[in-house]
Amino acid sequence: MNYNQSQFSTPAFKGINRILIDSCVVLFVLQSSLAPLFGVHLESYLGLSLPMLLRGHFYQLISYPFMQFGLMGLIFNCLLFWLIGSELESLWGRRTYLEYLFSSVIGGAISFLFLSEVFVGHAIVPLLGLNGLCSSLLVAYAVLFSERQLYFFMLFPLKAKYFCMIIIVIELYMAFFSPGRAADFGNLGSMLFGFGYLKLKSAYIRSKRESRPKKSKSKAGLYLVKEDEDEDSNGPKYWQ
Repeated sequence: MNYNQSQFSTPAFKGINRILIDSCVVLFVLQSSLAPLFGVHLESYLGLSLPMLLRGHFYQLISYPFMQFGLMGLIFNCLLFWLIGSELESLWGRRTYLEYLFSSVIGGAISFLFLSEVFVGHAIVPLLGLNGLCSSLLVAYAVLFSERQLYFFMLFPLKAKYFCMIIIVIELYMAFFSPGRAADFGNLGSMLFGFGYLKLKSAYIRSKRESRPKKSKSKAGLYLVKEDEDEDSNGPKYWQ
């Protein structure tokens, strides 16, 4: 099957992405209800901030993506997760997909905590939202389906690889020149760690395959291959 075709299918709403999207929606409703009624701000507890982390709230390292700033951000990010994330989950399998998400989340947290302190100083606003994860998913999509078309601003068709490049340039600009640039360092970190995961996973699978008798020599790179026939044919697909 050619994975670089200019096509885009609508995936089923299930699996890890459904759990993640449902969790974000539920927490957004709670956040919107508890703040005006009881003065409880969930983002202060679930968003990532260095002072809270130093007080022992280490769960914030993985809880911050579930909190959203606004309704439009929630809708856009959840839509992107459904359309792109579900396809990657179906392609890789649940375990590999979770590993990718986890590496991106931790990478975004580390980058936010470290780079924001170096270039910005103490970040007053905590890191929230799926923006970093969505950007990381776009990186993976651009690597695997570089020739497919995505729509920039929902209007202009662009190949996935160019779409991702534009997102990276925007994030770099925002990180150094926007007032709230601390969060953009987190987004860049998610993208970088996500791509690093692709490279490490690719190297691991390549070494694993090269340790077995080879029928033919294949070129190195980041492209999809199926698991060997002696393994579970329903298992995840990797890069070689």
